[in-house]
Amino acid sequence: MFGLFGRKNDKAKRDDADAVPQVPPPPAGGVAPPAPTPVHTDSRVRLLAPIPGQPEGMRVGIVDALEQPEGGQGYIVELTAAGQMEILAWIAGDDAVHPTGTVLSEEPSPQDVVLKLDPWNDGNPRIGAIFLWDTVYGGFKGGDPDIPICIGEYTVDADGSVYIALCSFDVGVYGSSSHRRADAIAACWLAACRLPALRGERITTSSGRFSDFFEEIEKMPLPDAIDMVIHRGTSTAGRVTPVERALARQLVEIGAPQIRQIAANTELGMHRLDTTGQFWITFDANDVQGLQRDLVIAVEGAFNRAVEARAVACTLDNDLGLLSTLDELQAGSAFRRAFVRWGEHTRFVRGRIDGRNPYMELYDAHARRGGAWESLTRFGNVAEALRLPLRLEYGVDVDNASGVMAIGFNAPTAMSFPASRIGDDGTWIDIRDMRGAQAASYALRLAGLLAYVGFTSSIATTSVTITARGHAHRDPRAFAQVRPHGVLRRCAAALPQRRHQRRAL
Repeated sequence: MFGLFGRKNDKAKRDDADAVPQVPPPPAGGVAPPAPTPVHTDSRVRLLAPIPGQPEGMRVGIVDALEQPEGGQGYIVELTAAGQMEILAWIAGDDAVHPTGTVLSEEPSPQDVVLKLDPWNDGNPRIGAIFLWDTVYGGFKGGDPDIPICIGEYTVDADGSVYIALCSFDVGVYGSSSHRRADAIAACWLAACRLPALRGERITTSSGRFSDFFEEIEKMPLPDAIDMVIHRGTSTAGRVTPVERALARQLVEIGAPQIRQIAANTELGMHRLDTTGQFWITFDANDVQGLQRDLVIAVEGAFNRAVEARAVACTLDNDLGLLSTLDELQAGSAFRRAFVRWGEHTRFVRGRIDGRNPYMELYDAHARRGGAWESLTRFGNVAEALRLPLRLEYGVDVDNASGVMAIGFNAPTAMSFPASRIGDDGTWIDIRDMRGAQAASYALRLAGLLAYVGFTSSIATTSVTITARGHAHRDPRAFAQVRPHGVLRRCAAALPQRRHQRRAL
């Protein structure tokens, strides 16, 4: 799934010339030396190159001459100002880092692992993921400490040296060239574990992939997930990505915290669809109507703009999808891009014209080619695979004898659209006054796209009638929300209809 990265050929040279013997300096006059922590004067430390964020004077290295479990790659140690050596962690032979303050005689429990380099595939040890565990606060996702987040990707050269190809944390020179395996692992641990702990900084899914972030959201009650995103995105402390800030901004603008009042009276759930990977909020259409429904749809749309941002990030970081991949301008542009992908949607529909209809055969029953079943299921199969920025609720009916298809859909309201967008200079612009025009333009483009889907659903279809239902005429029972099982009976809604005719060849 993941291809090898192009990387520099220069290798880090680590030999005995880099080793620093541990000889404590003489104490200053009249000052007694500090009480020793575990000190091993017969050991030699291979110092790591400083990384961004490392305090001045802080020296961290690897020592492998001490007693350690079989196959170990050495201890990560810090040299104190007095020349003493403090053991911080141990690197196991399987590239896992275990915190420890002393020499180990036997391998510690796997439950103690805080960071690990692990191949993506068992048969390819040359490329893999960098995983991070939360052993302090009880886990990143849903309070499960056994579930890690992925903070980057590494590659392995023929000589066994490791290159940190991608990382949410700045690992300095270890992210620009290959180094000894233990050194690269220690640098990742230093950047992702040690330095944040010294700053009192809690690591969250912000340092992982979009998929880690989305899984955390899905495991939380929707009101809590919204509050978490807004709190994190508006905070000035800790690690927060531009994507989270953009999402928090748009959630605040649409009044997303009011979702809690709705959730107090009816059940709301949010999960991702298998077909598109987009978020879908489930609710009782009889209980959630009017402005409350508009708010729910607007919140769902905001989270789906983050899904669009993930797609953009994957094109930039070799399909890894790190939250940290996008800067503020790229994140804001990805949110804008969600509403202007009509050309891509059209190409997607065109590519499915000759595709196999998986619903032509069910339980040994075969549908008749050219019948209503084929047209309806092919329409639904294509329409529901479209990654639209707002949810699609529709109904469809077809009369293949006359070649007529009728399609109805719920037109979005102005509230479903963002109140701000990022400009080309990176500043956010208020566009509240444009939301009505955006809603009208979106409905018109969606009508044309659905007409195209209708024409491609059957060669027998020669005429498609599109009906867009506005807010005042919306009946939640009139449209199928998952599969086109409902027949559209009321095509003559209060809004005008637009008829699309296929040209005679």
